[in-house]
Amino acid sequence: MVLQSILIPQKKQESYIRGGRIKEGKLFLLKGEILSFDTYFNSFSYPKYRDYTKANTVEFEVEFCGEIVASWCVFDGEEQVLCEKIGKSERKTSLIFSTDFTYLPQNGILYLKIKAKKESEILSGSYCTKCEFEPIKCSVVICTYRRESFVLKNIERFQKGKFTWISHVYVIDNGNTLETQTNSFIQVIPNKNVGGSGGFTRGLLEAEQEEATHVILMDDDIVFHPETMEQMTMFLSILKKEWKESWFSAAMITLDQPEKQYEMGAIWDGKKSIGKKQGVDLRKRENLLTNMENREIQYGGWWTILLPLSILKRVGFPLPFFIKFDDVEYGMRKPLGTEIITMNGIAVYHEAFDRKVNFVLDYYNLRNELIVNVLYRNLSLIGALKRVWYEVCKELFLYRYDCCLLVFQAVKDFLRGVDFFLETDGERENQKLINLAPKLIPLEEIPEWEESLRCDEHKRNYKITLPMILTIGGQILPSIFLKKEKYAIPLSKTSAIDLFGRKWAIQYQLGKEVGILTKHSTKKFVKYGLGAIRVSFQLIRKYRKVKIQFQERKGELSSMAFWKKYLEIN
Repeated sequence: MVLQSILIPQKKQESYIRGGRIKEGKLFLLKGEILSFDTYFNSFSYPKYRDYTKANTVEFEVEFCGEIVASWCVFDGEEQVLCEKIGKSERKTSLIFSTDFTYLPQNGILYLKIKAKKESEILSGSYCTKCEFEPIKCSVVICTYRRESFVLKNIERFQKGKFTWISHVYVIDNGNTLETQTNSFIQVIPNKNVGGSGGFTRGLLEAEQEEATHVILMDDDIVFHPETMEQMTMFLSILKKEWKESWFSAAMITLDQPEKQYEMGAIWDGKKSIGKKQGVDLRKRENLLTNMENREIQYGGWWTILLPLSILKRVGFPLPFFIKFDDVEYGMRKPLGTEIITMNGIAVYHEAFDRKVNFVLDYYNLRNELIVNVLYRNLSLIGALKRVWYEVCKELFLYRYDCCLLVFQAVKDFLRGVDFFLETDGERENQKLINLAPKLIPLEEIPEWEESLRCDEHKRNYKITLPMILTIGGQILPSIFLKKEKYAIPLSKTSAIDLFGRKWAIQYQLGKEVGILTKHSTKKFVKYGLGAIRVSFQLIRKYRKVKIQFQERKGELSSMAFWKKYLEIN
C-alpha cells in the first residue's frame, strides 16, 4: 500500500528537494552531487501515522538508473543514518529501505539522501506500508463561479491522477458557464448562484446520494498535486478506530510566496481568525518538526478539507452563508472530540487573499461573523456594537463612505434572524449587494492614475496620532488644509494614517489593474455617521431576541429539507 509518493516539481524548490537537477520534468544528479528528500513535500511524517493510523512500519522504495549511495535517515533535530545501501544499474532498478516506528524518536521525519557515484537519474520514490485498511468511497466537490481557467485545469489534474479511493468528482457550476459533462468520474452540475456554501452543500447532497463515505471540499482556484489527494484518502483508510470521525485539513501556501506556509488549520477567537503555523518557512528542516505539533484546530479552510459524510447525520449541512465564515461555522459545530488532522506536504497553492478584496465581502464578513459569534461565543450586545462601529469607522476613515451602506445592510439582515434566510433568494440578494457596492474600474479609466503611483510593497500602518484624534481622522479638516498631490495605495493595505489629511487617493486591487478613486467628504462622513447611530439603535432594540432565535432555530437552516428547497432541487 503506497502511502506517499515523491513529488518532482517542474522547477527546483527547496520545499520539494535539496540538491539534484531538474530538466524537462526529470530528476538528475551529476557525479558527486547529493540529493535529499528531507523536505516539506517529500519527507515522511511518521509520528502522524504512528499516532493516528494502524501503520507501524514503513518501506521506502527508490527507482533509479546509474550508480548511487543511498542513506536512509531520520531527523529529530539531528540527522541519524539508519541504513546505507549502494545501487548500480544501467537500467531501471530499485533499492528498498524498511523501518519500524517503535525504534524511532518521538518526533521526527524519515527521508532518503542520495549521493551519485556517476551521473544518475532518480525515476521515482514512494513510502509504503502493510497494514489493515478499511475501504472508503470519497467524492470530491469543487464549487466554481466563472473561473474556467482555474477549474478546467483542476478537472484535468483529476483526470490525469491515479486514485485508490476517490470515485467521483462533482464540479458545482454556480455560474452556469461550463459545458455540462457527465462520465463515470467527472460530473459538471449547473447550480443556482448561491455562493460557496450553496455550491458545497449541493455537492454534499450529490455525494450522499452516491453513498460516499467521505468528501473533499475544494475551491476552484487552487493549484494542487493529485498525489496529495491520494495521500489524504489513503491516510483516512487506515485510521485507528478511535480516530474514525477525524477530518483532514490541507494547509495553504500562497502562489506568490511558495516557500512559506500561509495557514495549517485555524481557530476563531471571536474577533479574528488565527491561522496556525502561519508564516512557517518551508525550506527549513527544523520547521517540519514543529509543524507536526499542531493540535486543537477549530476549523480548516474549505480551499481543501476532507470530511467523513457521517458528519451530516450528526450536525446537518452548512448554514446558507453564501460566502465567508461557512467553514468557520461548520468547524465550530463539529462534534466534541473530533480531530482535525494536518501534515507536512498535505497542502495546496492558492492566490493570496490580499489580491481578492471585494467590497461586497464586507457585508458577508460582518453579517456571518455576528451569527457565528451569537451561536458559539455568546457575543454580548456591547461586543456586537463594537464590531459594527469598527466596520463603520474603517469605511469612513478610508474614504470608502458608500461602503457603509453594506455595513448597515449586514446589520439589518442579521436582525431579521433565521427568517431572513428562509424567505430570501440568496442569488437575488447577492445581486442587490453588487449593485449597492462601489464599483472597481480599470486603472486606465481613472484620469488621476499614473503608473508611478504604484506601491505594491506598501506596509499597512495602524498608528494613530494626536492630530488624527483631534480631527476625527481628518474628517473635519477644512478642504484648504488637505494635501492635493496624487496618491495611490493597495486596497488591502490601506490604513487611516495613509489617507489622513489627503484630499483624495486611488485605492487599487493588487494584481488586478482595477481600483477606485476615493475622496475626502465631510458631508458623507456626517451622513453615514448619523446612519450608523440609527442602525445602532435598531441593534440595541432587537439584539437579544435575534440572538436567542439563532441559537434555538439554527437547525432549520442546516436541514436537508431547507437546502433542497433553497437549491430548488426536486
